[in-house]
Amino acid sequence: MNTIGGSPLQRARELFARSGVPWERVAFAAVTGSRAYGLSAGGGDTDITAVWTESYRDLVTRAAGKGALMLRTQPDGVRSGPGDIDMQVYTVRHFVRLAAGGNPSILAALFSPTDGLLADHGFPRGEVIALTRSRRAGSAFLGYLDSQLRRWED
Repeated sequence: MNTIGGSPLQRARELFARSGVPWERVAFAAVTGSRAYGLSAGGGDTDITAVWTESYRDLVTRAAGKGALMLRTQPDGVRSGPGDIDMQVYTVRHFVRLAAGGNPSILAALFSPTDGLLADHGFPRGEVIALTRSRRAGSAFLGYLDSQLRRWED
């Protein structure tokens, strides 16, 4: 059951508070997925991609693990529905590494519409976007587009 109410920003902040990651460390957060591009049927969940800066302690102890964390209003294994939030959170290092490799989800977040930005605290989007201009990133993204087309055609 969704126990978080309010705007996507308020709900994202609450999810961060529950996870122990301070919102003050969020460098970038954007609404992504179908809602970001006006393709949502109106009754679905809200997808958010966020990037946070690790503390010195996190860097030294590797407390951030692999560099990614999923925060959801629904428990694991429960399908998200209207009003729910699914938020993928990355450390800056992990996010930049994925961007340079052409990860489609990361590229979608980088190019998300400005009206969907929930946080942009000096995050160097332009510099990270410049990293995606490579054959490797282009090939990765084209592979993703091909797979999406095949799914749509089936």
